[in-house]
Amino acid sequence: MNIEPLFIDIEASFNSDIHEIGIIYKEDELKTTSVQKAHEFIKYAPTKYIAGHNIIAFDKKILNTSSISTLLQDKIFIDTLPISMLLFNEKTFHNLPKNYKSEDNF
Repeated sequence: MNIEPLFIDIEASFNSDIHEIGIIYKEDELKTTSVQKAHEFIKYAPTKYIAGHNIIAFDKKILNTSSISTLLQDKIFIDTLPISMLLFNEKTFHNLPKNYKSEDNF
């Protein structure tokens, strides 16, 4: 099993409606609104590590309500939010910079 993590980020409402899923594994990327396409992408990524920013408090809970949950049961989750807080403790916001937002300049 590969030690390289699969990175995932979801855009969702607080009532668990997934609007978009972004996934990166090695050189492969997927940006989709389809949970089924995301399921297939994750299914064939031979890794036991899933990484994401605030993945444990937000993304994982929402993904567990979808068909993707069966693929996550034996995975180890790496949350980059606490890492960001340790490395950049002078910052007051630790959200990821996104093209449509300009709240944080790294």
